[in-house]
Amino acid sequence: MCKLICPLFVLALATTLLSAQQYDLVLEGGRVMDPETGLDAVRNVGIREGRILRISSEALSGRRVIHASGLV
Repeated sequence: MCKLICPLFVLALATTLLSAQQYDLVLEGGRVMDPETGLDAVRNVGIREGRILRISSEALSGRRVIHASGLV
């Protein structure tokens, strides 16, 4: 039973910690286009120390947030 529950617990914990990260800057609700992956969607971008760490459709928290809706 632990072989099934333990990995699920670790995955849930990692997901929670990842979504709780604080970024230096969050670009919120901007259109993200990536020709390599084919992504073309409205996303939130988490940036820390000048590096993009996360692109997500989920809300991100940051010390500074720029609302980028309508921007590419």
